[in-house]
Amino acid sequence: VIALVGGGIIALARGYRLAALALLWYPVAILPVSNFLLPIGVVLAERTLYLPSVALSFGLAALYTAALRRPDIQRMLAPALALVLGLFAVRALVRVPEWDSTDSILFRLVKDRPDAFRGQWHVARDHREHQRAEAALASYDQAFRLWPYREGLVQEAASYASGLGRAAWARDVALFGMQRWPNNVMFYRLAAGNSLDLADTTTATRVLRSGLRQLE
Repeated sequence: VIALVGGGIIALARGYRLAALALLWYPVAILPVSNFLLPIGVVLAERTLYLPSVALSFGLAALYTAALRRPDIQRMLAPALALVLGLFAVRALVRVPEWDSTDSILFRLVKDRPDAFRGQWHVARDHREHQRAEAALASYDQAFRLWPYREGLVQEAASYASGLGRAAWARDVALFGMQRWPNNVMFYRLAAGNSLDLADTTTATRVLRSGLRQLE
């Protein structure tokens, strides 16, 4: 941020307005999705780079303008530009079919970025739909470990595990949900119910009392 903003201000002061636009555009456009002001649940995604990537276009335009002043570079400029644009076009054509549906893009996300919790969450739901319980639980566990700060994910994982009779795992996840989202009564119900299934009446009583205090 310091380098881009500082460089942009210096370029603007020296009259390089197009270069300044390129340098200043990126930090401004990336700020809302940078996880700097608030967490958005995604470290990096193609859709978050669409607007910031315009800075690259401005930067290339600035370089192109500067290159036109160099006769020795002009001869190589057109072939190089055609090659780069051709490669980008091929990459775009290859990528477009992967956006055919929610399933296709999220399954591709799992291959490209297995550390993205949204992809693992989608895979877990797909396993659920096809009644692959163990695989679904494994994917829920992976998604939960990658990003345990999405309330819907945590509650869904705990509820599913509870329905399968995986009381210990469901209780641990529900207890985490209680601490993270104390106003969500469902976590108290899940934690207490699964504690009873484990014959842990002490935890069940404590959780129920905490839940009742939330309802007061």
